[in-house]
Amino acid sequence: MQKNRIGKIFGASVLTILLVSTFSVLGINLKNNVTLGSKPSYPINSYGGQLRIYVVEPVSRWDDYDGNPYHYGFLDFAIDEKLSIKYNDSYNKQITWDAQQAGYDNVEEENIMVIAAIFNPKGKFTFPPFSKPFIAHYVDAAAAATPGTTGENTVNEKFTHTVFVEEGTATSCKYCPIASEDLYTIYNTSDYPFYFVALIEDMSQKAADRLNNDYNTVGYPTCYFDGGYEVEVGTSDVPTYRDLIESSGARDVHEFDLSISLIWAGNGVLDIEITVKNNEKTTVQNQEINSFPSSINSNPKTFQIATSRSKSRLLGFFARFPNPFTILRQLISFV
Repeated sequence: MQKNRIGKIFGASVLTILLVSTFSVLGINLKNNVTLGSKPSYPINSYGGQLRIYVVEPVSRWDDYDGNPYHYGFLDFAIDEKLSIKYNDSYNKQITWDAQQAGYDNVEEENIMVIAAIFNPKGKFTFPPFSKPFIAHYVDAAAAATPGTTGENTVNEKFTHTVFVEEGTATSCKYCPIASEDLYTIYNTSDYPFYFVALIEDMSQKAADRLNNDYNTVGYPTCYFDGGYEVEVGTSDVPTYRDLIESSGARDVHEFDLSISLIWAGNGVLDIEITVKNNEKTTVQNQEINSFPSSINSNPKTFQIATSRSKSRLLGFFARFPNPFTILRQLISFV
């Protein structure tokens, strides 16, 4: 009996070593689960989503693991607030963003861009493979502008809206440059109406908060297509990213006219104007998320679990791994 128990403990130890080796390749980092508080409600027939305007540098001031500048590196949110708009109503707002007030020097007119995205209020419980659960709010519309231009949300025979991709990354991630270059390659073809931003966790606290609090990110690279409608964990390839952009762009969305204009006011000051028109009636009050499961084994309450279209790959994923001794104790407890 004692020999049998020793054998089981030995087996658990071997299993732990194998797990550590496997997840070291995957780079999985199991961080603490996030908790979402209660959300404000909106009137019936009023769309109550989230409007975010990302300020990015097309050629980032920060270099990736390979020593090359990131593409469309995130600096700050010019705005991150609730958007309440009734059917057939319009929303217009002018925002001034000051680089120095945001903590950035040497922002250049030729190297600045703003990307606006509207996120749907209805949360979907999403649990990507080899990742951690989060509440996904899909993108309904997106548009971008550089100084002196106006950008609009694109709708055509294949795309219901402009797709928006958030690339979770870190400068210490040796696999991340592959994902970044693949997205950039697709963007430069102009085959699709889509934009992407590099959320560099270790260079921006707001990027870290977005990745860790909203997306519950487990490691890098992780790409969130349209707010989590598709999630690609680890490095991928151009054909896969194309497939995810196409599937995201083809889904049904709340219909908006969205435009954003950008004027360079000098000395790193941006004058931004955004206009939104709600072209679709809301017949059911949006379902707000009031709580998040305290662990992946919890039963989510107050919201409906949706089937996730999230995907992941087994290779090229960088992060930290939890204490192996903790895992060993958990394994032994089952022996």
